[in-house]
Amino acid sequence: MSQKHKILHEHLAVRKLCTRWIPHNLTEGQKLRRVNWCRDMMQRFGGGDSNVVYNMVTGDESWIYCNDPETKRQSAQWVFPFEELPTKVKRDRTIVCLWFWKKFGNNDLAVEFSFIMTTPHQIPPDKQLTI
Repeated sequence: MSQKHKILHEHLAVRKLCTRWIPHNLTEGQKLRRVNWCRDMMQRFGGGDSNVVYNMVTGDESWIYCNDPETKRQSAQWVFPFEELPTKVKRDRTIVCLWFWKKFGNNDLAVEFSFIMTTPHQIPPDKQLTI
């Protein structure tokens, strides 16, 4: 055991931990908007008893990263016993956004693909609404 290892682990109780990746950090406002939207939908469609829900248009998006972020091992950090465990928002600068829309009302199916090459900072703040 090297002297550095002995000092770090035995005397200082420092550990090298990998960061835990989280998809993104939601603000309290975003969390509240999601809860309010769900309550509104439950109220609007009778708690799921209404057949109108079959005419709803739904959408989905996938964020595909052009550049791979660093691995968990590369993002490892030294942590003292009194510190919180490290977390890291999983993002990259250049992204491609793929949208897929579908409608199930009246047995119709509509599909639309859009590819956008951008960076998160180029998206106007009013378009960054997360529900």
